[in-house]
Amino acid sequence: AYPCNAKIVSNIDRQKRRVVCIISVWILYKYIGEIYSKLELLNKIQYLHLPILKRVVFHQEGFIALKHKHDKLGDVRGRGLLLGLELVKNKESKAYGTEETAQFLELAKDRGLLVGKGGLYGNVVRIAPPLSFSKQEAEKVLSITNEILSLI
Repeated sequence: AYPCNAKIVSNIDRQKRRVVCIISVWILYKYIGEIYSKLELLNKIQYLHLPILKRVVFHQEGFIALKHKHDKLGDVRGRGLLLGLELVKNKESKAYGTEETAQFLELAKDRGLLVGKGGLYGNVVRIAPPLSFSKQEAEKVLSITNEILSLI
């Protein structure tokens, strides 16, 4: 039931193991954004699954590619799966795209994509998928985001 490979002897051992697994997953989720600099930390977590790293890289690179494709997407920031998409009116002026963000949220909701809004000026779309995020789900999020950015 747990991703850690250990022999469980009693209920106390089971509870300790569960706490260690939860803490390890939290560390993985928080620091996975710095994949190359945190490689030592990731190697120490014994039950690390390489597909998680591949999904994170695919997720980040997909949004960076959208940044170069669309004029309304000013910047992509974040760590790991937690990303913020800064929307602007255009890339030259870098004016805050508060209205564009409101449109993005409504169009995303209509397409079944639930994202948050953030930033001091309300121009950042927050994307925070779970660790169980599959590559097919990442592709779907990227295609919906691409479609919405084309519309606004």
